[in-house]
Amino acid sequence: MRDKNLVGSLAPARARWWRARSLQATEERDFLLLLIPELLGLLLLFIGPLVAVVGISLLTWDGLTKATWHGLGNYQALFHDSLFWQSLYNTAYYTVLTVGVGTVVAFGVALLWNQPIRGITLYRTLYYVPVIVPAVAGSVVWGILLNPSFGLINVILNWFGLPSLQWLQNPSTAKPAIALLGLWTIGNAAVIYLAGLKSIPSTLYEAARIDGAGPVGLLFRITVPMMTPTLMFNIIMSIVASSQVFTPAYVLTGGGPINSTLFYVLYLYQNAFQNFLMGYASAQAVILLLITFALSLIIVRFFQDRMFYD
Repeated sequence: MRDKNLVGSLAPARARWWRARSLQATEERDFLLLLIPELLGLLLLFIGPLVAVVGISLLTWDGLTKATWHGLGNYQALFHDSLFWQSLYNTAYYTVLTVGVGTVVAFGVALLWNQPIRGITLYRTLYYVPVIVPAVAGSVVWGILLNPSFGLINVILNWFGLPSLQWLQNPSTAKPAIALLGLWTIGNAAVIYLAGLKSIPSTLYEAARIDGAGPVGLLFRITVPMMTPTLMFNIIMSIVASSQVFTPAYVLTGGGPINSTLFYVLYLYQNAFQNFLMGYASAQAVILLLITFALSLIIVRFFQDRMFYD
């Protein structure tokens, strides 16, 4: 009788255990089912194309006829290609200028956005509008502004008694002019910086003010250290975006004058779709991937020991 009572008392517990086990199995199944589209997207849109590009970089192929094995010949040819080095230099110049100046300007704009100023929502909107303007349309507008005959920028220079410049026609000013167009879209980075500023606890500022810290001390002792995760993210994303600059040079200069705006991705495009050197262009893409990956690792290591979290 005692054993029967014991078995009867264990039955509800066993039933609850089976129900919990069944619920867990159902949740695991649903999780895997929901994960399938993401895994398929990762395979089809990232891993698959990456493997394909690496494979094509080892071939001689024009995209139409039969491909032949070329091994590392495309990579060897790149390192002896003067235009490859020219495009790499142009891209590095553009990246240093836009990332360096863009980071400072975007951070400064975010600091202004974070102030309790009347009509600040309108100012934020106006700064962000260039981000949503199509790249081709923005490039055409800047081409008009930089026109040497009637462009607004030269008109402003003339107001101050300065001579007009051949912005896109002079090799010494063409790259800075394209970089100026890149700085036009700092609104995206500024919004991310603003989100980071909003996440800093006000108690830190209050404690620092009690200790006698002024505006400069608050900026460099509280704001900048607490913004290091946001800074790292924005700098990495800016480097990746700048290394892929294409549209402004394609629309405004075509890589000229004298290849001064022949950026890396523009040269890659020319090799792939104008010269039909698919293997050669794929080797360029692989090298660009390695360069951006290495730069991202350097930035992460730089910020690793300087990172502050709330």
